[in-house]
Amino acid sequence: MSTSDEAPFEPDSLISNTKDIPFCVLVRVRCHSAAWAQSKISTDTTRLVSKDDVVSSDELTVNFRFWFNLFTLDAIADIALSERLGLLESGSDLFKSARGNSVQIFSLIDSLHCGGRTVSRFVGAIDWFYFLKALAPLFSPNFRAHADDFRNIVSMLTDKRMERHRNSDKLSDFLGCLIEDKAGKNRGLDRGEIEAEASILLDVGSDTTAIALNNVLYYLIKHPDTLEKLREEVAGVLTGEQFAPYAKVKAFRI
Repeated sequence: MSTSDEAPFEPDSLISNTKDIPFCVLVRVRCHSAAWAQSKISTDTTRLVSKDDVVSSDELTVNFRFWFNLFTLDAIADIALSERLGLLESGSDLFKSARGNSVQIFSLIDSLHCGGRTVSRFVGAIDWFYFLKALAPLFSPNFRAHADDFRNIVSMLTDKRMERHRNSDKLSDFLGCLIEDKAGKNRGLDRGEIEAEASILLDVGSDTTAIALNNVLYYLIKHPDTLEKLREEVAGVLTGEQFAPYAKVKAFRI
């Protein structure tokens, strides 16, 4: 996907017409129409497809799940906070957090999935969910060890983005739209609200997309006839572009 010719992202015009919908929801819904977001995704897509070390030299296998996770984490961090994590370049999900004299290294993927793996065991127990979640650290060593990792990562990234805002950096990203409107007026969200929204974006914005990409690729490989049809259609719609502009993606039938 690459930069389209559509109008720039203007969240304020959305708010005036949909006053009953929370702004953070509107921001996410309109992601596809933001030219700057598509440009960032295109850049990360280029990094993904140009990697020459995706295939394991030992087994000649490709861990698409891992690489799609790196891709979506890189993309959403850039779109949401203008943060270049550099996961695709490094081929690793390790994240270094430095605060004061303390330096910690986290696995982004493990920290992201830790809570989900634990609560999935009792997510169906609606009446007992929050009680069981509170007890989870007592019974799950993994949850106890890593429960705060993702929160610490989000907190550090939010601090960094807020500092750039205070330094008057003009950045095109979701958090910028949450902090102030297009006229430069502060929206009045407190630090906790902004961090909570950053957490949602980094979590849901990366994991669901990685899962979708993984499943799409799996079923295309399982159904080579459909894969061939897709190749033919893409070749017929694209005329020399390496990545499809959004306007052309909408024309795909498959």
